[in-house]
Amino acid sequence: MKMFNISFFSKFGLFIYSSESIVSFFTLGFPIAIFIYAMTLQNVLLQPQEKLSILVEWPDYQEYKITTFIGLLFCILPIPPTFISWMMKDYYLEYDLGFFYLLLVGISLISVVSMYFAKFKIKEILSKIE
Repeated sequence: MKMFNISFFSKFGLFIYSSESIVSFFTLGFPIAIFIYAMTLQNVLLQPQEKLSILVEWPDYQEYKITTFIGLLFCILPIPPTFISWMMKDYYLEYDLGFFYLLLVGISLISVVSMYFAKFKIKEILSKIE
């Protein structure tokens, strides 16, 4: 932790875990919103509206499906620790809260961004099949 700028994490932890209701709503709601968006992406990735049979008949479809579900798992895993740390915020130091929140949300964002780019790749592949 000393390698990082602890004052930034302390300020961020104090801000996101403050007692203001709007901040706590966004603190807890942001990981849930990321997961909901990942679910919509998963729907597009696994069940494209056009040419569904081509994608399902793809030999690597099962591996692709498992990879997509792992991406969803990485989006849902940060939700419980975020709620637990919010409920036990007096137990942790401010820089711990800030660092772990950014870490957990960062994991979700990396997963959802990769799913977002996969959506375009699937559409590109399906458009070449026409």
